[in-house]
Amino acid sequence: MVVHFECGCAIRDLRAFADQMRAQRGWDVATSSGWSGSGDRFTVQVRRRSLSA
Repeated sequence: MVVHFECGCAIRDLRAFADQMRAQRGWDVATSSGWSGSGDRFTVQVRRRSLSA
């Protein structure tokens, strides 16, 4: 999944981001695999079944 922040925010701590997305959206973000980012655009792994509208 590609995450684009309109606020200009950045992921600095993947574990903190994963915890926040789990609490706010119910997403299961992988913290054991790599992630990449540039500017305000980041690629992270999210368990598909945790994504909901």
